[in-house]
Amino acid sequence: MSILHKIFSPPSEPENGISAAWIADLSSMDDICAIEVLTEKLAHDFQQHVFCNAQNIEALTSIDGKTHSIVERITQYYAVIENIDHDLKIRISNAVFLYHLQLFRIYVGLSRNLSHTNQRTLHIVLSRALKNATQMIKWQPYNLHHEPANFWSEISGIFKAAEQLALLTAKIQSYCGQEPTSLSSAYIQACMLGSVQTIEFRPQQIEIVSRLLSAWASKISIDTAYDAKHHLFYVDTAANVPARRIKDFSAADSHRYWCFEDVNSKIELCRLLIEYKISPKQRQIKELISEKYAAETLAALAAEWSHTALQTV
Repeated sequence: MSILHKIFSPPSEPENGISAAWIADLSSMDDICAIEVLTEKLAHDFQQHVFCNAQNIEALTSIDGKTHSIVERITQYYAVIENIDHDLKIRISNAVFLYHLQLFRIYVGLSRNLSHTNQRTLHIVLSRALKNATQMIKWQPYNLHHEPANFWSEISGIFKAAEQLALLTAKIQSYCGQEPTSLSSAYIQACMLGSVQTIEFRPQQIEIVSRLLSAWASKISIDTAYDAKHHLFYVDTAANVPARRIKDFSAADSHRYWCFEDVNSKIELCRLLIEYKISPKQRQIKELISEKYAAETLAALAAEWSHTALQTV
């Protein structure tokens, strides 16, 4: 019996109807075990092409929504606790990465096959594909697995699908408890997080970068025409790469550009607040600069992202 039937079938009709028995089993497990079991079940159903009709797609998004809080708890624990047992650390990072990888594969597959007439469902599918991709980028440095082949090409494929359907700027809530965001913003966040993958950040630092991008990149627009005065970063949607700084390149139809000045200005402001020990009134910035690794993280980002950094490359 598929995971969909196990979670959503009634006791009187175990093969077709609605029962919460399987999800109840998950709640009795520890968080890591629950995610490992769920990943295995999702992988099996994906291989059996279970997610190919509207009812099962709705069930999938519901399952994902219900279990998302488990993964959030694990992520927060991993980002806060520094002295984790090595074996437990490896198990956590592998479990969460594979969970997000499986959901990413499912949502990417669905995005290619869903009817474009069902834009609400497609919007959710594209949004969750990008969310899970971003989580994979965050977790990849700490597990034993590599990103799948053509990972960035698939992320750009999601962006191009949203672009063609005029879904880039409309905000949507990917998961309960999260702020609504646009697919354009989610794509920029993934690409910019990918641009710092070569920096050896601690988990706590990656969480800072992720929070920073989520808060400050939300109003950035993606442009199709290059403006040398404004654009600092671009992504080649036809290539299997994240965002790159603009330097010695030729514009192409497959390139998309954005101005990052506002984010860089906020990074510089935070560095000054830390240096001069000034407590800001804005709660979001106050919480960010109070993080243990804020100063060195912001310094690394300034070195990687700013106009000054571009001039010294």
